Amino acid sequence: MIRDGWVIAIASAIWLAYEYRRHRTDENSSGSVGSLVFSSAFVSFLLGILIAVRATGSLPVVIQSYGGDPQGGTCLAQVDTSRLIGLAEDYRLVLLCGAQDPTKDAYDDPRIAISSGFRLNGGPITIVTPLGEIKEVWKDIPKPTGAQGVTFQMWHTVAAIPAAVDPATIKRVSDIPKFGGRILTDPVGGVASPMAAPFPTIDISNKPKS
Repeated sequence: MIRDGWVIAIASAIWLAYEYRRHRTDENSSGSVGSLVFSSAFVSFLLGILIAVRATGSLPVVIQSYGGDPQGGTCLAQVDTSRLIGLAEDYRLVLLCGAQDPTKDAYDDPRIAISSGFRLNGGPITIVTPLGEIKEVWKDIPKPTGAQGVTFQMWHTVAAIPAAVDPATIKRVSDIPKFGGRILTDPVGGVASPMAAPFPTIDISNKPKS
């Protein structure tokens, strides 16, 4: 939308320059003055619209709540789709989760979970998905002992993908725009919550086993 607006604004600016030159070369033409005034007003109007769009065109806040279930091995989020209803016909909603890792770019990290697709119904939708490839994050971490666990920050991202796209074909967040989808939460990795790694508890007591 913003790109199309700039195209119109540039075309209008060219028109304004043309009318100005025509007015300079044909000062006896009464119509050129009116055209020049109209061109100036129209260009100013378009630039005002562009400024307003830039000021209010940020992504809507759609995630109402989020978290994870270490026992069930899932991540979840509740999404408000009331402001996404315009995408309902052609898109499906998916939840992607991953682990914050300062050595990886969240957009290109393949260690993610992705849900199945959900129809946008204009109301709140709760999405739950298995942790999937997130488990690769802690496979090389030494297992905790006793009752002590390990936690990490798990991020949650919501995206709209074309209805014909199988979510299973998406391996990274960066695949979303490649398949014609839209990332609805930005920045990726910005919405995060602590998550306990589902390591089994190891008994380190010296009690003899019966």
